[in-house]
Amino acid sequence: MKINIENRFLETTFLCLVFMGILSCEERWEKDELENSPPSLVLKQNNQQYWLDYSDTMKMSQKAGKSHYSINLKPVDDNLSGVGFEIVSGKGKITQKDQLFATTEGSLALEDSIVQIRYIPESIGKHEILFKAHDVLGEEASLMLNLEVFANQPPVAGFSLNFKGAFADNPGHYELDGSASFDQDKKWGGEVSLYEFSIGDFQIETPQSKVDFFFQKEGNYEIKLRVMDNDGDWSEEISDFYEVKF
Repeated sequence: MKINIENRFLETTFLCLVFMGILSCEERWEKDELENSPPSLVLKQNNQQYWLDYSDTMKMSQKAGKSHYSINLKPVDDNLSGVGFEIVSGKGKITQKDQLFATTEGSLALEDSIVQIRYIPESIGKHEILFKAHDVLGEEASLMLNLEVFANQPPVAGFSLNFKGAFADNPGHYELDGSASFDQDKKWGGEVSLYEFSIGDFQIETPQSKVDFFFQKEGNYEIKLRVMDNDGDWSEEISDFYEVKF
């Protein structure tokens, strides 16, 4: 029998190359898996960066136009395949640009290096939103946002009466000073917007904390004050008696 040595050599060489190629691909894949680093997910808030979890508070106020919480996420990974969210507790919605997610979980668009979204709470209390970034090799990173949502808190009134001395022909010049009043949620944009002083049957409403008042005669006077914040809520009315002399 005559054997074609040249053909047998070529076939053997081809099979060896294919086999070596398969081993080489497997080795490269295993090497990539060993060298792959899991993604990282960073929350950027108030010029700071946070990993794993972040806790914050939010005042929910439709009147003052504070109805959402802004979230800026930065996923980092060379093999990133997606970023998703899940509303673990609390009732609310996630929006990204013009898209409103009607479900409690979903996948976010990765058009920019920073993923900008908004969380719109629909209830007062504790809210937990879990974010996850994952890559093509199955590695993932997670970050939990813990958000305590509260309603508007009413302002607190406080005032004093200060003698200013004679003014023109009127010696009973006093100053009503309500600058001790404050809004309990000033940190979240609350402020006193209106002062209502009452002296007997006389009432003064003003956006100014200090008001000049001229008493026509000496005596004991009951002075009352209540204040309103920029959400339209009034404080409890306080009162005190003052002896006016001049």
